[in-house]
Amino acid sequence: MEYALIGYPLAQSFAPENHHLIGKYLHHPYPFKLFEVKPEDFDSFMKKKDFLGINVTIPYKEKIIPYLDEISPAAKAIGAVNLVMNENGRLKGYNVDYHGLKWSIIYHKMEVEGKDCLILGTGGTSKTAEHVLQELKAKSITKASHSHHPGSISYADLKKEGKRFQVIINTTPIGMYPHNEQSLVNFFYFPNVEAVVDVIYNPLRTIFISEAKQRGIKYATGLYMLVSQGIKTYEMFSHTKVEESVVPKIIKDLETQKENIILIGMPSAGKTDLAKKIASLSDFRFFDTDEEIEKFIQMPIKDYFLDHSVAEFRALEEQIISKISLNTHCVISVGSGAVLRDRNISRLKQNGVVFFLDRSLFLLKPNKDKPITDTPEKIEHRYQERYHLYLSYADFHLVGDHSLEQDAKTILSSYPESIVI
Repeated sequence: MEYALIGYPLAQSFAPENHHLIGKYLHHPYPFKLFEVKPEDFDSFMKKKDFLGINVTIPYKEKIIPYLDEISPAAKAIGAVNLVMNENGRLKGYNVDYHGLKWSIIYHKMEVEGKDCLILGTGGTSKTAEHVLQELKAKSITKASHSHHPGSISYADLKKEGKRFQVIINTTPIGMYPHNEQSLVNFFYFPNVEAVVDVIYNPLRTIFISEAKQRGIKYATGLYMLVSQGIKTYEMFSHTKVEESVVPKIIKDLETQKENIILIGMPSAGKTDLAKKIASLSDFRFFDTDEEIEKFIQMPIKDYFLDHSVAEFRALEEQIISKISLNTHCVISVGSGAVLRDRNISRLKQNGVVFFLDRSLFLLKPNKDKPITDTPEKIEHRYQERYHLYLSYADFHLVGDHSLEQDAKTILSSYPESIVI
């Protein structure tokens, strides 16, 4: 093996795509793969030294240190390693997370000097965050922990102390699948927060980041840290210097590869047909939430309503959306009533940009498959009930009664610019 990311588990990692794009941009691709190492196999893996260079992630950033022959000053000061080079059998450890996190904070113009800062978590990445905040001259640095780690405060205590923090950095896996519907922060208790950083990049926007964005708080997702530390890794692997200006270009390409296109709107607005057209003109995978529901229940939705209530259908729809939203680079046609549950949209927005397909009311036809929209009167009632929700949830408002081809090309042409991470 030449170059790889080791850790456990690794199913949600974007590292191979990141390294592929870096190599492509710099015209020097190199082999890089994911290599899961179970805890019981870690000792034998390190003793074999069967690699040229490895990135290191959870849970080995601290555990790997005893196996190293040499460690860089920065990694030693931090107490965590996430890059190891094999130089003729001698293993040397570095910390490139430090560079990635610091660059992300600076790039997003976050003011740290003189600020009271909070780090969520006490693991290896929290040490990196602490080192970066010290270098950026934070006024104070507090860590929060579930495990009552020495020197940290509990999450319960944050409710009392939240008012004093201006900057928060999440270094925990909370926000990443299977914890992607959780956040450690209730912003009600943090009224003075000015900036937040998340080291998680999958999903693209965690609940923590999404809620900060909704409140107008300056934020940085883990994607910036991922790409920037990937650049430093590339420099180590290839022994070449890379200009920092290439980072935003790689980030935009990676976003475009991963972001979903989400279509919302009224029944018979043409969401499904438009989603299929977009898929036919691109390499996006197609999903329709109603079709996925029918696959799951193994019957038409109209037959489901013969024995089940609307509330039961909404619960089932939420379950299906929760699953679909984990995918990336898909175009998803969403059932018209999904907007009635905020959780559906928050899940879809973790990896998606939402387009509201706004059609004229007189063009909308009753849907005989669903009792809540099976007459013109019910269609008009639902229109009045939901229109403001479509507007409030949309990142992009597609107005008018255009052809499928025209709408599909409009969305695909605006798609990269509509991404804001």
